[in-house]
Amino acid sequence: MDNQSKRLFYNVVTLIESLEPDKRITRKALIEHLRRRVPEEIVPSEPVLRHAYRHLVLNSGINEPQQTGSRTVALSFVADRKNVYGAWNALANLADLAGAISISATATAAVGYDKAKLENGVLEPLRELGLIEEDEG
Repeated sequence: MDNQSKRLFYNVVTLIESLEPDKRITRKALIEHLRRRVPEEIVPSEPVLRHAYRHLVLNSGINEPQQTGSRTVALSFVADRKNVYGAWNALANLADLAGAISISATATAAVGYDKAKLENGVLEPLRELGLIEEDEG
């Protein structure tokens, strides 16, 4: 680990250790704290900080996680390509929490799909990952 990374890590750990047992810190407060204490050139980009904060919250053990009382999470949304990419990290986080998730996708087109594009760009990659069976599609 280089010195800049060590300094950033040290500041995050110091902040966490300074929290009172029942106190929580928001992502915005963490970022503001780092920007005040660490030279701007070594503060990671906003997406990297958001990702680090999620892992901090999920893995810190500082606060006992509050249980939802529910053992099932059901989500349904309509998304274009951009939103699918944006939602993917959230779904991956849910998979981390649950161990695995079930994903069901439905797409409707005004006209039929290009058979080669559907096969090569959608079905075959999912088959190669073992997510769907050979006869699906």
